[in-house]
Amino acid sequence: MLTILIYVLIIAFIIYIAQLLWSPLGFLLKVVAGIFALYPIAHFISSVSEWITKNVSLKRSDKEKKNNTLRYLIEERKEAGEKRPEAIFETEEEIARNAETILRNEETKKEDTYLEPLVLDEPTRNEEQEEVSEKDNDNLEMETKKKEDNDIEPKNEVKPYEFPSILFLKQGRLYKYENDSEEMKQIAQRLEQILADFGIKVWVVNMFRSPLVSRFEFQLEQGTSIRKIINLEEDIKLNLAAKDVRIEAPIPGKYAVGIEIQNRKQEVVNIRDIIESKEFNVFLSNLTCAVGIDFCGNKVIADIGKMQNLLIGGTTGSGKTTFLNSLIIGILYKAHPSDVKMIMIDTKYVNLSIYNGIPHLLLPVVTDANKALAALHWALAESKERYRKFADFGVKDLARYNRIAAENSEYDIEKLPQILVIIDDLSDLMAINKKEAEESIARLAGMARATGIYLIIATQRPSVSVVTGLIKANITSRISFKVFSEIDSRAILDEKGAENLIGNGDMLFKPQGYPRPARIQGAYVSDEEILCVVNFLKNQTEINLYSVNEKRQKEDVKKEKRDFARDEYFEEAGRFIIEKDKASIGMLQRLFKIGFNRAAKIMDELCEEGVVGEEEGTKPRRILMTMNEFEEYIMNNPAAE
Repeated sequence: MLTILIYVLIIAFIIYIAQLLWSPLGFLLKVVAGIFALYPIAHFISSVSEWITKNVSLKRSDKEKKNNTLRYLIEERKEAGEKRPEAIFETEEEIARNAETILRNEETKKEDTYLEPLVLDEPTRNEEQEEVSEKDNDNLEMETKKKEDNDIEPKNEVKPYEFPSILFLKQGRLYKYENDSEEMKQIAQRLEQILADFGIKVWVVNMFRSPLVSRFEFQLEQGTSIRKIINLEEDIKLNLAAKDVRIEAPIPGKYAVGIEIQNRKQEVVNIRDIIESKEFNVFLSNLTCAVGIDFCGNKVIADIGKMQNLLIGGTTGSGKTTFLNSLIIGILYKAHPSDVKMIMIDTKYVNLSIYNGIPHLLLPVVTDANKALAALHWALAESKERYRKFADFGVKDLARYNRIAAENSEYDIEKLPQILVIIDDLSDLMAINKKEAEESIARLAGMARATGIYLIIATQRPSVSVVTGLIKANITSRISFKVFSEIDSRAILDEKGAENLIGNGDMLFKPQGYPRPARIQGAYVSDEEILCVVNFLKNQTEINLYSVNEKRQKEDVKKEKRDFARDEYFEEAGRFIIEKDKASIGMLQRLFKIGFNRAAKIMDELCEEGVVGEEEGTKPRRILMTMNEFEEYIMNNPAAE
């Protein structure tokens, strides 16, 4: 400012002198004054422009920084939203407000760098303090993280159980069953012509198309015997060049005869189509089973609690194991582990072992046939224990008992879950010990409705020696997949028809109360889908410790064996054999005046309890206990009343 003032004074003095002199010298002085006047004007203009540029650039940089921060926050939220679409984030207005707050906080922390230039070579005191504070913050964060980890480990908090997502299952395509297509009309006309050639006049009244087979319903001329059509099954197959033909005559509840023919193009029914359906979701039962789709395209849903028990038969590759998997997956999507528990017996090692570790299991999947019999004995002991509890509270079944447990907290009783015993394959159990397996299954099946312990038994050898009359009498709900012969079909369903099935999930479904079996295409679930669901359940925080202790199981099995296997002559027979130092069935027959069968049963009981040894051909059995040891055994293991 002092320099400019001096310049102004000099210019004013020169102009004053130039006005006094009206000569060339005066004109020259005016030129010199003008030159001197250019410097302060230029200096003033440069100062003003520098000030304007400085303020405008500051505002522009602040605005750009704010916009960049806002853009970064929005992109960060969008990326997080793509990773977790179910999360709820701020709106853009809220993000903008957050950006302004961040910028304002940063401005308060910084000093005014435009007034005093920063020396970059040597760190200032503020920078040193910031470095120290950053280190302190890092140490504090590490300490708090360690503290949180230490706090979390001993607590072992359990989150609520989560049902598996429907996204683990593959989406099936929507089927459009055209019952009146040109192809079906041609087949119907061909059938009418074939039957007319054999002297049977019929006319088509209905046509249905399912994923695997098509069904044509005919009405017969008055006075025509049904036997004539049934005997023409092979001729119809020949004239239509069909792989399989099944005749249902008559159709229950209809004045018609049904002829079922395999489709040339077959389709698959995914289990997701059934689990997502309204029919499945409105079912209130925890034991809801996704069976499949019938001829009309309707979803077939069953309640195992109402069926009580289920017997499944079919050859290898017919869809029996796939149906078991779809049944289990349906229950996993429907039932909480506290409501439904399962005991799985898989003597083939590979069919059901994939479910090990899910929270619905009472014990690991049983793969040994001898341990499978022990598991059945435990289930029998549990059934008896439940009957005792029902008697104490004056109720008849599990539903009433659980209602008391839920409504009356003063009794201090726990809710009992429904138990599902799944056996695959029955023939292996019958080969180990047919009598014991048959008795256990028959008794469990008889007590299923009251105790809530249900049986699902599958076998690939549905012969009379495996599916005995005692088992069939107690299990009235049946499912048959494709079998080899009419005899095997009668062993499962008590009627023929299963030998004409196609396979690949094609089944005859006959629950309790059905007069005739219904043909249904079973739901399909792949191994990859099962693995996804099982891994999700295994990763639940609710760790499955298995409800049945092995030691307790062995004690219950031994107790159950004594409860229903010990004969009234057991103790006397044991003392007599130890005293005589030899054992034979004939000795027991003569001593107690009993028949051979009962004496043999007593000898088997003594062998199971370790009193005598196994049979060794024609040699006599060895005596394994002394009298004192036998008396001690009787005291520790009293007979059931």
